[in-house]
Amino acid sequence: MRPLYNQIKTNKLLISILLFAAIIRIGMLYVNVRENPCIFSHDIQSLEPNSASVDKPLANYFGAEVANVAYSLVCKKEGLSNPFGGSTGPTGWAAPGMVMLYAVSFYLFGCFTFHSMLFMFLLALILSLTIIVLIYNLSIELFSKPSMGYIGALFFAVSPEDVFMFKRIHEQDFNIIAFMFLLLFCSFIKFLKSYSNRNLILFSLAAGTAMLFNPVFVFPIMGCLLFVFVQFKNKYFACQKIMWSLAILLFVCTPYVLYQKQRLHVLTFIKSNALFELYQGNVPDFDGVLTTELFEKHHPFFNENEYKTYKSLGEIQYIKSKFTVFKQHFDFNRFIVVTGKRFVNFFFVFPLPTCRKYGREFFILELVYPLTGLALLCYYALRFKKKDSLDGLMYIYILSYAFPYCLTGMMYRYSFPIVPLRAVLFSYIIYSLCTSAFSHNTGRELTT
Repeated sequence: MRPLYNQIKTNKLLISILLFAAIIRIGMLYVNVRENPCIFSHDIQSLEPNSASVDKPLANYFGAEVANVAYSLVCKKEGLSNPFGGSTGPTGWAAPGMVMLYAVSFYLFGCFTFHSMLFMFLLALILSLTIIVLIYNLSIELFSKPSMGYIGALFFAVSPEDVFMFKRIHEQDFNIIAFMFLLLFCSFIKFLKSYSNRNLILFSLAAGTAMLFNPVFVFPIMGCLLFVFVQFKNKYFACQKIMWSLAILLFVCTPYVLYQKQRLHVLTFIKSNALFELYQGNVPDFDGVLTTELFEKHHPFFNENEYKTYKSLGEIQYIKSKFTVFKQHFDFNRFIVVTGKRFVNFFFVFPLPTCRKYGREFFILELVYPLTGLALLCYYALRFKKKDSLDGLMYIYILSYAFPYCLTGMMYRYSFPIVPLRAVLFSYIIYSLCTSAFSHNTGRELTT
């Protein structure tokens, strides 16, 4: 296989798709800047009074808690702390990978300045284009049809989930988790195709890095390693590969875990707030969906009383107190019903927020939202007689990523990281349907 750069350089159709994708995203960013001049023109002086407040959170709309921690790290010189503003002490609330990206932008261009925000959006643009290239190559890798690569690339190029992200100001993880989700899957496929130690190391490094951006990745990673054990006939060889992979994962993640242990005086797994998210997603007066109303009532980023409680107790004790409330109000039957509802929310339908400013945008997102679940169903139906182990892997990977969100709470953007793989699924679905229609009408098979 030719190097990736040479494939792109000589592929005019793929270059055209990349240019088209870049133009519509830059256009969305231009509209975003025009519509939100007061946010894009933030300066450090205007933030200082709020950031020093002891009785209310610093509710900036760019990066939320992640940006607050980066602000504390770079501009307040207080290290990884203060996810809600003021001086609330050391934190493990946000995963360090995302914080470091914001910290780099703040260090280079100043905290919450126009250029620091532009830096993050341009990073997102680069990742969008990289995702398109990965989709193109993965589609060919899985199905051996260049046409499928183009279909998948174009499908993601116009995906509203990624395009509209450039029109909003409050996406704290941009498309970074989507990129990690796809990169991790692609690197695992590379390993399965070769069984080489080199590709195993690359997968494991990608896995460790992904976990530092979002510890939820531990579930699809474990799914991949379980696939290795089940798939390989030589169990000794499988266990050897798994142990090597786990050793690299520990090498990547352990330093940060130990650092957090030293600061928080308790052992946490990358992020400290998993139990809080379990509580928040299952409060009795809501139905498993994380709405603005829920945040305003129960989240310290929006609620001043919760902020004061967080500040007085400290992060770990605050989280433990919320988990205690979760256990006190736990209803097993309701939990099962709400978990099933969240599964449907994740893959098929989600009650998007009603916001006049984003009305048309959210209407389009609501129309395309069921495509993820439909892609999984249609792909399974079309591949039923030809399905192989890689099809099973894809479903294991997607479902294991969705699993923790079905337990804790759902926001409309939580399923967006699956959109790149959805594009791969649709590349096969659309190509298969076109091939079937062409052969039916002409009696010949479409081979491109």
